[in-house]
Amino acid sequence: MNGHLNNANRILSAEDGRCYEGDVVANTPHGKGKLRYTDGTIIEGDFFEGKLTGHGKTIRSDGAILEGEYQNDQPHGRLTMTYINGKVMEGTYEHGQMHGLVKITFPDGSVSEGMCANNKWHGRFKVTNAAGDTNEGDYEHGKMQGHWMCCLQGQHVQHCFYIDGIIAMDNLTLEQVEAMKAEWNKRA
Repeated sequence: MNGHLNNANRILSAEDGRCYEGDVVANTPHGKGKLRYTDGTIIEGDFFEGKLTGHGKTIRSDGAILEGEYQNDQPHGRLTMTYINGKVMEGTYEHGQMHGLVKITFPDGSVSEGMCANNKWHGRFKVTNAAGDTNEGDYEHGKMQGHWMCCLQGQHVQHCFYIDGIIAMDNLTLEQVEAMKAEWNKRA
């Protein structure tokens, strides 16, 4: 990036159109600053040797805002993504990938929460809609897997069994679910 002084702030611009305004050391973003991309994306926060490291905020060109901890220009730690439609996603990132417990709250009050590994749902997962109906089960590498249970109005329970994201059987009794689990475990 090439730089010049403007209104007591350091301005750096790159050949690709990016523009940085903020603290600079050796002509490199270092300290508090704001980086603007030609597509409208804005990244602001703490820069270390040219990379967003520490607390930061990314305002994407579609209006979504990702705010939290960054390391070497990647989300790393607790972050919150707020979309313009009101959806809010909270979770933990490791080296730019969602990893750990993630909670998504939708504008209608519905909530999805579960575990992620490397940007894919992996582990226990539960969806609760605004009426209080729930659907819960497990994901493996981003696909619904095994026994899922749907509870409507706190009373009616429906059991399903998924294999690699595809429903194998639904409207099962608990005995049938246990038999499906046993058969599945034999194959594993």
